[in-house]
Parts: sequence; structure tokens; C-alpha cells
Amino acid sequence: MEINPFNQPGPELGNQYLEDRVLRSYLRRALPADILEAVEADLLEMGELSGNELYQLQLNDRLN
Repeated sequence: MEINPFNQPGPELGNQYLEDRVLRSYLRRALPADILEAVEADLLEMGELSGNELYQLQLNDRLN
């Protein structure tokens, strides 16, 4: 019996909004500051959901 020594853990995602430097840079340039300030809390929440809870749900359901 051969043992495979290579064992790599799957990716761990964080807040996908905070980790997307290009998106955040674009939004700072494209949106007026008051609009960005108004939506940024929602973007942070969606980024957290997509990198954690929704990502885990997708992993758990990938074989369906």
C-alpha cells in the first residue's frame, strides 16, 4: 500500500470585498464618496457572507 505524502488543504476565503483590491480601487474612483460610504457596509457584509457562510454552503452542496 502506497501512502501519498502530498496533502494540501483547500482554500480558506476571507471577506471577498476586503480582499478585492481592484474592485475597491475602482469603486473609490467611480463612485462619489457619499455614495460609497452609503453602500460600503453592505459590501462588507456581502463580502463576509460570500467568503464564509455561502462558500461553505457551496462546498457542502457541490455534489448535487
